Amino acid sequence: MLFVSPSSALNRNGSYMLDLKFGLDIGEKKHVYVSQEKCRQVYKRRKMPRKKHPTKQVTYMLPKGVREQIDAMIDGNGAYKDKELWKQKCYYICEYIATQNQMKSESQQEYVNIHQETMAKTVGVNNQGIARLLKQLVKASILEKDGIAIQAVVSQRGRQKVYIEEGKSYGYRFKAENPLETFEVQSHRQQYEKSNQSIKEIFSKYDRDLRSYNEVLKEIKIDTENLKEVIEEILKNKQKKKSQKENYESYLEEVEIKYRNNLLNSLKYYKGNNNQECKIYPFNGNIVPIKYEAETRTVSSYLTGEVDDENTADRSIDPNDEIYRTVSSYHVGEKDDQNNSDKTTAPVDQICRTVSSYQCKPRRFKIRSFMAKNRVKEKVLEPDETTIARCTKAVFTINEGYLFATRPVKDSRVYSAITNLNREFRSSIRLNGKKIVGIDIRNSQPLLACILIRHYWKEKQGELPEDVKRYQSRCEQGKFYDDFMGEIELPEDMRSMFKQDFFRKVFFSKVIEKGNVLKDMFIQKYPSCWEAITDVKGGLYCKDYGEFARMLQEVEAQIIYDVVNVGLLNQGIKAFNIFDSIYVTLKWESERAIGLINKIFQAFDLHPTLNVEYGEHFEENERKEIERHSQEFAKWEEQRKKDLAFKDMIRKSNPYGALTRS
Repeated sequence: MLFVSPSSALNRNGSYMLDLKFGLDIGEKKHVYVSQEKCRQVYKRRKMPRKKHPTKQVTYMLPKGVREQIDAMIDGNGAYKDKELWKQKCYYICEYIATQNQMKSESQQEYVNIHQETMAKTVGVNNQGIARLLKQLVKASILEKDGIAIQAVVSQRGRQKVYIEEGKSYGYRFKAENPLETFEVQSHRQQYEKSNQSIKEIFSKYDRDLRSYNEVLKEIKIDTENLKEVIEEILKNKQKKKSQKENYESYLEEVEIKYRNNLLNSLKYYKGNNNQECKIYPFNGNIVPIKYEAETRTVSSYLTGEVDDENTADRSIDPNDEIYRTVSSYHVGEKDDQNNSDKTTAPVDQICRTVSSYQCKPRRFKIRSFMAKNRVKEKVLEPDETTIARCTKAVFTINEGYLFATRPVKDSRVYSAITNLNREFRSSIRLNGKKIVGIDIRNSQPLLACILIRHYWKEKQGELPEDVKRYQSRCEQGKFYDDFMGEIELPEDMRSMFKQDFFRKVFFSKVIEKGNVLKDMFIQKYPSCWEAITDVKGGLYCKDYGEFARMLQEVEAQIIYDVVNVGLLNQGIKAFNIFDSIYVTLKWESERAIGLINKIFQAFDLHPTLNVEYGEHFEENERKEIERHSQEFAKWEEQRKKDLAFKDMIRKSNPYGALTRS
């Protein structure tokens, strides 16, 4: 640093003697002599205002009315001197919460956990500053806080933190549920650019592959020529998916009833732990002792309360019995005289369950509390305003160069604005100015699950059961879903709904006794596969049932991203992935990608079937690539001619006929 003061000594030659301090050696001083003009320039620079950077218009996405609330909160607080800067910090925090919840379709938004240390680095404040800012947003009734935080156990290894036990940060959500909207403001003192750069460095600081991947993402753009038509198609397909989902649910209910009636004719009987013959209702998860089965609309009064086996061994159902009358009143919707409240609920055969398949002894439970715990969240359709705002924000993020990838969980999936983009935008994505071509694995999730299932049985008994081999064969052929859809005669236009429902009910659900058509069909076809999945999930009623889904995502990420995508980047091929699909631009690049995919799957003794999406773009992209190489060659040839002409001129101007060395 150069320190200039008026008391500096003036020398005879008209220069000042200045003190120069180097780095952290504050005590060590050295003298340097500069002219009076240099000193005037130093004083002038010190009096000059801060250098102004060119301002850019940036787009934020917030719920309606939140921007006005933030402006009023900052304007009314005298502690904030640079109000525009603090407004944009609040915009960024609220946009983060809105972005995390934008893909949710529940009627009530969820809390979003905010790690204060990371958010503080992102918006450019200290930890106390971000805590104070969040507190004021809650006080202004913009956000609400869940009040739940768990301290994590962290071990420091070098410059990295390793979490031994994961914790939980405070969760925040908007107090009012309004549709999203976008608005443009000028990026004050480059606040938006700095925030994006900070979060990008946090996630890719120690990950070299992620930094290389982000360099490819910089070259991705969205063609906005037909942007209006694409958004209209998204809105149209959204309504279409809603009607398809309703048709699918009604169709599956009919299938449930059909299969239930077929199975009720061949119900299983066995001895329970109280030595009574019981009847199993597979679709309801009910295990009802035959002696106490009621011949009424309710399944059994035996399941409604604590009944002594000795006193009720020969007891018949009395319509005036208190237990029977209570259950019937709940079933038909009568009111209780004491509480004078409506206790209407679902039929008893849908709520009477037992803890395990070997537990026939009745349990006492409260119907109201049971229904409260098992109430299904109502699914609502995303408003059109929110859909338009979400698409507009995504296009701005990608086209303005703010696109970057993050990997929140090590060895798991890579996320970016591209992965959250609607499928309708795929045909408008341009990589280095060229249209993209996708390589997709047929039945990818069941095939990846085959890796885990094979490993389970290899470790357990050293060989694969026959149904596991049959499961692997159908997945490799890409016919896994077709078998189930054909058995229930499901139309092809409901395929996407069927796949989502299958994942939810078979692969990613908690292991319980209650059955459904898809799970029972899967167990019947592939019992050994179901045994492996159940054990990986932890067994009946295990809270860690998400372990199978987590392991499945890790296998997918390590194969598609770590091996295939990073392998292509190391070969100089620009490629990116959207979960289990790889996207390139040229035909020879796709051949390299297909070769890597087949090679890694062959290491697991699997042979997948691959689909090439948008293959018609190969010819156009190759023509553009040839034109680009021609232009580059023309520029190189022109520069080469200029260099030769310059050398000829020098040679002619040299009387000795040769260039002299300086």
